[in-house]
Amino acid sequence: MHIAEFEKYIAAGSKKSAEPSFWDAKAEHFARAFDDLDKSRDAVLFDRLLSEKLFDSVKSVVDIGCGIGRHTYHFAEYVDSYLGVDSSAGMLAIAEQNKAKYKLDNCRFALIDWQNCSETFDLVFASMCPAINSLGDIKKLLALSERYVLIKRYLSDADSLLQRLDIAGNGAHNNPDYSYGIINIFWQLGYVPQLFTALEEVEKTYTIDEVQAAYKRVFDNLDESERRQKLELLSEISGEEGSVRSTMRRQFALILVDKQFAL
Repeated sequence: MHIAEFEKYIAAGSKKSAEPSFWDAKAEHFARAFDDLDKSRDAVLFDRLLSEKLFDSVKSVVDIGCGIGRHTYHFAEYVDSYLGVDSSAGMLAIAEQNKAKYKLDNCRFALIDWQNCSETFDLVFASMCPAINSLGDIKKLLALSERYVLIKRYLSDADSLLQRLDIAGNGAHNNPDYSYGIINIFWQLGYVPQLFTALEEVEKTYTIDEVQAAYKRVFDNLDESERRQKLELLSEISGEEGSVRSTMRRQFALILVDKQFAL
């Protein structure tokens, strides 16, 4: 199959990158969703990278579309230099706050279009980045990399709280064909991509008010009658303690390319 056919998969399976103002408006939501920037949240991801001994040869990382810096804290422990790039000033403002909070002195951020990044890095990392949806984007990732390119994509997710409330979630924000397209494009370009899959599980406890804040986008999609009904059910679930527990299970794929192993 011609490489152009695989490019169709990633164009169709990726959410197109929105204007920076769109992401600015979502910055606080992301901050609430990832307010526990500890090692447990991404332990599965980084355990996988450690098992592959990736950090033995990786001293510098660029995080494409880093957002609020969800992965910054974790990378900072293993590399000498981390750069997070994003087009959203709102997202990066929170990332800078987290940098100061956790004293991540080996990390920096840049408000730029990642395509304009001129440095090179041992590892180029992109997690659920909507701005990677063409053959040209894949080639740019490779150009930025001295050794590795790592792409993280969610394949499926399940939220126990939304299931109890009988509310449809936002899904994994991914079409599995996207990952299929990415893998085959790397192969067609002469590289040997490795695919790892893993399950990420996060448990959180909320008050009713915190649920409405954390799941604001979900509740905003309900009409007034549905919203009232779900809040009544939420109150029943919370019981006398006034709190509810949510377990989020997400399956993700890691697509890793080592430029030293080319066809």
